[in-house]
Amino acid sequence: DDPTVFDNFIKNKLYRILVDNCNFSSSGKKLKTLAEKYGLKKKELPLLYFSALFTNENPPEKLNLSTQEIKIIKDTKTLFNEETTAFSDKYSIYKFFKGKEDISIILFAAERNKKIADTYFSIKNIKPIISGKDLQQLGLQQGKIYSEIISELTKEKINNNLQNFDEEMNFVRKYLQEKGI
Repeated sequence: DDPTVFDNFIKNKLYRILVDNCNFSSSGKKLKTLAEKYGLKKKELPLLYFSALFTNENPPEKLNLSTQEIKIIKDTKTLFNEETTAFSDKYSIYKFFKGKEDISIILFAAERNKKIADTYFSIKNIKPIISGKDLQQLGLQQGKIYSEIISELTKEKINNNLQNFDEEMNFVRKYLQEKGI
């Protein structure tokens, strides 16, 4: 196996031009494999490698990083510092990663817990079929109740895999009945 440029960068301690320590232990090949598995665009690989350098340290201010680069580094640190042993269901995994950059989640998969990241990537695009129009047709007034219903529906869909519109509508009706609406 030929080492990647990233591997040589780490092996030769070239990272020291940016940070004092690089405690990232995964290889460039592992990162590339995960990136491909999770659908990261090839043009984002350098950003993935770059972000791996800052899992424990802040980047020097003189780098003048973009908003996205800063968010990736912040998200990665958050993920690395959170407790991940007590997920009660798939939806709790979804909530844990929701809003985080894919690059941060790939770094998490490489260094912390690939199985949890795999679960997230398998459910991250699950969305309810039901729309606000459908809720309106049930006689609901637009407002906070819509987001509550969509959130609960998303949770149910992720955890119990509601398959179609009718199953979702049945869930919504039952939910509304339980809420006394």
